[in-house]
Amino acid sequence: MIVNEEQRRAMEFIAAVNRGGYRPTGREINQWRLQPEPKPRRKGNLLEPEIPAVPDRRVRKHKRNATGISALVDSILKSQQVADASSRQYANSISRALAGLNIPGRDFAGLFNTGQFAGLGLFDEWEYETIPGKPGKPAVYAPDKPPEKFLAHLRRLGWIDRDGWHRYSVTKLGHALLAAEAMAESELQDSSVVVLAPEDQNLGYGQVLGRVSTCGDALVADHYLGVQELMDLLEHTDASRFMIGPNMSRDRVTELSLQIKLSRPSDVGIVRELRRANFHDRYLVGEQNVFTLTASLNGVSKSSMALLMEMTDVAAEAIRTHAEQLWKDAEPLARGLSQEDLDAEVADDGGSSDRVIHEEDGRFLHDGCGVRHKKRQAAQNCTNGL
Repeated sequence: MIVNEEQRRAMEFIAAVNRGGYRPTGREINQWRLQPEPKPRRKGNLLEPEIPAVPDRRVRKHKRNATGISALVDSILKSQQVADASSRQYANSISRALAGLNIPGRDFAGLFNTGQFAGLGLFDEWEYETIPGKPGKPAVYAPDKPPEKFLAHLRRLGWIDRDGWHRYSVTKLGHALLAAEAMAESELQDSSVVVLAPEDQNLGYGQVLGRVSTCGDALVADHYLGVQELMDLLEHTDASRFMIGPNMSRDRVTELSLQIKLSRPSDVGIVRELRRANFHDRYLVGEQNVFTLTASLNGVSKSSMALLMEMTDVAAEAIRTHAEQLWKDAEPLARGLSQEDLDAEVADDGGSSDRVIHEEDGRFLHDGCGVRHKKRQAAQNCTNGL
C-alpha cells in the first residue's frame, strides 16, 4: 500500500475543500487532522505531587550485656549445662586463670562468638523496636478544564469566525466545506449543480441569470445585491421579489429602491418589490425549483469558484418555507409600478403606450434605448426613451 490511512484522510480533506473553491492552510489542515472532534474534559494542572505513605517498621537492636570474665564463665556453664561440683571447680579455675590475663570481657565475647562457640549467643542479647510510619498525602490538582464548547470547536477548526461584537460568520473554509458537502449530496441524490468557475466571469454570471429566467415569478434573496445585477434581473427575468440583508450601505439601498420604484411589472404582470431582512444564505426560490448560491450575484466568478445548487424536494420545501417566512417578516423598502399605474400615466399624458419595436437577430429594439431586449414585452415595458 502506497498511501496510508492518515495520508488518505488528509488528502480527502484537502480535495473536498478544493472542490468547494478554497485552498486550506497548513494550520487548518492539521487542526482537523489531529483533533477533528471537540476536546474532552481535561484534568487540571498538577499543583503538588503525591507523597506516598510510610508504614510502621519493626527493627532489631543488638545490645551487649555480658561484661567481664565472670559473666563469660556463667554463660559457658549455662550453655554447656555444667551441673556437677567438679566441673564447677574446673570452670572456676579457668576463670581465675583468665582473670590473670587481664583481658576485658568485651574481647572475650569476640573469642567465644567464633569457632565452636559461634551461634550460641553467649554475649549477644537482641531487642526489637517499632518505628512509626508516616501518613501519605494525595496529589493536588487545579480544577478540571471543561470540555471544548461547540462554537469554540468550530472556530478552532477555522470553519466559523467571530468579530469584536461577538457575531459569528462562516469562513471561506467553512463555505468551501458546505459547498463540497452539497456537491457530494447532489451526486447521490441527482441534484443539479452549476459550477461557476472564475476563469470566465461573463459565462458564470450569465449562467445564473439563465437559471433565474427559468424560475418564473421568483424570489431572489441576496444580502449584497448590486444595482447592475438588479437591473439585469428586472430586464431578463420574471423575478418579482428581491430581498437584501441588513448590513447594506444606505446609498446602495437608495439606488436599489429607486430602480424598483421605476420598474415595470414583469412579463407575467407581477409588480416588483424590494424588502430587507436578516438572513445569511443566498436563495433563489422559483415557482418550481429552489436554488442556493455560494456567492452574491455581484461576486459571482470574480474571485473564486461559486456554486449554484438546485435543492432536492425535501430540502427545497424547507428552504421555500423559510424564505417565505423571511419575506413575510421583512421590512418593505420599495414597490414598483403596477399596470394600473402605467395606464394612469398614459391617460394623463393623453398618449399611447404603444411604441415601434424592431426585431433583429431574435432580439427586440426600440427607439431611445440601446438594450437588445430578449422579449418583445420587455421592450414594450422598458422606460428608456420615454
